[in-house]
Amino acid sequence: MRPSLLAIIIGLGIVAAVVWPGPDRGPAATTTITFTPTDPTPNQTVQLTTTSGTTGTWRVNGKRLGNSTTVTHRFAAGNHSISIENHTRSLVVAPSSCRPYHLNGPSQEKADVVFVARNYMDRETWQDHLSYYLDLDQDNRGLFDIYPMNISTETFNLWTLNASTAIGTYDDPRNGRGLIKDARRDWFGTCSIADYHVLMSKDDFNHSAFAYGQANEMYIPGIADKIEREEGAVALPHEWGHGFGGLKDEYYNSDGRDASGPPNCADNRSQAERWWGELAQRDPAVGYYQGCAYTDTNWRPHEQSIMGNGGRWRYGPVNDRKLLAVLDQYD
Repeated sequence: MRPSLLAIIIGLGIVAAVVWPGPDRGPAATTTITFTPTDPTPNQTVQLTTTSGTTGTWRVNGKRLGNSTTVTHRFAAGNHSISIENHTRSLVVAPSSCRPYHLNGPSQEKADVVFVARNYMDRETWQDHLSYYLDLDQDNRGLFDIYPMNISTETFNLWTLNASTAIGTYDDPRNGRGLIKDARRDWFGTCSIADYHVLMSKDDFNHSAFAYGQANEMYIPGIADKIEREEGAVALPHEWGHGFGGLKDEYYNSDGRDASGPPNCADNRSQAERWWGELAQRDPAVGYYQGCAYTDTNWRPHEQSIMGNGGRWRYGPVNDRKLLAVLDQYD
């Protein structure tokens, strides 16, 4: 995720606790399976040990390694199941194109998000913008300072990807759709560990770069001369709503499209009442407002929200409910 060379590699190692049955007369003892190194690269030899010194049969992906307190194994890129007796943990070895940014646990238990940069001239600028956009310190209203993301940081593993200064040609210079296609073709697949991809560009498309998001893929517009860093930080939560939560736009214009759909843009009042009527009865922040998904005849639940015009710091209760449902999949 990335215009100067954004990243190189690294993997992910996990130290995991497993509980061994204790003797009948006492409490259960805790054994920790450790990996050395904790962040192995592909095809690197890793030492597996147990802190309690327990001897058992080690297996990796079902293959028997031997009976000992310590064994070694060379791991290819991917998710690996490691067990001793009936206790199992996972080790994720990231492809060489992935670089850890903020990791919280085994890949199969987390939402893995890869950030790709395009046309950043130096690594320092990229790191500054990425840190500002994500706001893991929760001090500038970035993505992880907005509910419900602010209570869910441990749900995610965040990665970056090494990308060149030009991903390739794009189909439509007015927006990010072409860049998404090029990134999907040339880059997204190289960090195969990812569940979600975010392309962040420093391009300026005809003075009107704008954000575009679809399922599992998000394009965040440039931090070019006419687009300030703060504006990009607002774009990320909006596109995140599309790409992570499947939310609809809560604004309308005159381009003639109609993209209504659940959970937050109904094409008539009765449908709106079915979708969020229960919330509207008990939460004053939820109501029935006309204008949504590009037409003024659709209905939205929030007067203002991140998904609409204004409301920069809140998704709104209907959208919160959907985002929380997606986050719950990783609990």
